[in-house]
Amino acid sequence: MRGSVLRHVFVFVLVGLTATACSSSTIVMPTPTPPSVTEPPFTGTLTLNGAVTYAFVAAAAGTVTVSLTSLTPDSTLLVGLSLGVWNATSGTCSVNNTIQNTSATQGTVLSALTTVASNLCVQVFDAHGDVPTAETFTVIIVHP
Repeated sequence: MRGSVLRHVFVFVLVGLTATACSSSTIVMPTPTPPSVTEPPFTGTLTLNGAVTYAFVAAAAGTVTVSLTSLTPDSTLLVGLSLGVWNATSGTCSVNNTIQNTSATQGTVLSALTTVASNLCVQVFDAHGDVPTAETFTVIIVHP
């Protein structure tokens, strides 16, 4: 009988340790990272006092990067580059002054973090009223 009691105590302790080990473990589920999407190059022609806008959808929260990759014929010309929120109803791009550069040249990059899926827009504009001739540009946009 004593052997039977010891076996029961051993099984009880073993079950108790297993239950304790299971209850103290934490299961961590990885947060999925949405894949990055590169929009087709946004190209256009900027004229004196003009602005060109491109709207797009960031399908998830994450980092949005806007790169002015080409500005011709004058790659050193100072232009405006901004990232804003697109309002499809009014067809306007609302820009927060902290996500713009009014002295952008070829090679300028803007970056911002979205916390939810968003309708966004990029504007290239004549920030100083001094685009002497038509200036062709290319912008690359990467977003979640």
